[in-house]
Amino acid sequence: MVVTLANPANLFALIVLFIITSSPAFPEASKIINQINEFGGRTIMFTYSPGEEEYIKGKSKVIAYYDSNRKVVKEERFYSDESTRKDEISKVIVYFHSNGKKEITETFYTAESTKNNGVVKGIKYYDNDEKVTKLGAFYTDEFAQKDGVARFMVYYGNNGMVVKTESFRTQGSARKQGVEKTIVHYNKEGKDVKAEYFYTYESARKDGIAKFIAYYDSNGRMVKAELYNKNGALLIK
Repeated sequence: MVVTLANPANLFALIVLFIITSSPAFPEASKIINQINEFGGRTIMFTYSPGEEEYIKGKSKVIAYYDSNRKVVKEERFYSDESTRKDEISKVIVYFHSNGKKEITETFYTAESTKNNGVVKGIKYYDNDEKVTKLGAFYTDEFAQKDGVARFMVYYGNNGMVVKTESFRTQGSARKQGVEKTIVHYNKEGKDVKAEYFYTYESARKDGIAKFIAYYDSNGRMVKAELYNKNGALLIK
């Protein structure tokens, strides 16, 4: 049978054939690396090349973890050499809320950045509207030994103001000072109103004090103190 352009069906078939045979062969940009991951879905790796939109944004590779409903619950983002040199970030891990918005981000810094700033990893927590509720910094051993703090956390209120901070001491600092963690509470003006000191097990066993709480007035003067034993019983008020 002779194919003629006068037949609409034959014309459509030729157009489809032309599109198929003339389409360029694009390189593979994604790869399934796990059919069933810990979230019940696939894990897919996406790679980006110079000129692509995500590469222009700084990403060279993304590993996405899907749940059984095909929703992304976690991403590991890796960055191009140029982006890494500029921002001093080598990798970011993002966890998502069920609504698709960010829940937690973990940022890993380059060796050069950690050498200068002492921070190995930063972490942020978000509410369902991606408003930051908490952030933290994890310090290098060298920096932590110098300052005595291994990890520092900051908590924010609904108005975006800092309401609380937590300092976690290094083992060496904790042994020396007897305090392993400090929590400071702030008022709406950003002034200290309460400080909690948590003592190590060894210190509490020796001195009988597991926690000390100090309360401050608007001028920063301590107006009340409380001591607790390891069983949580109030010793002095």
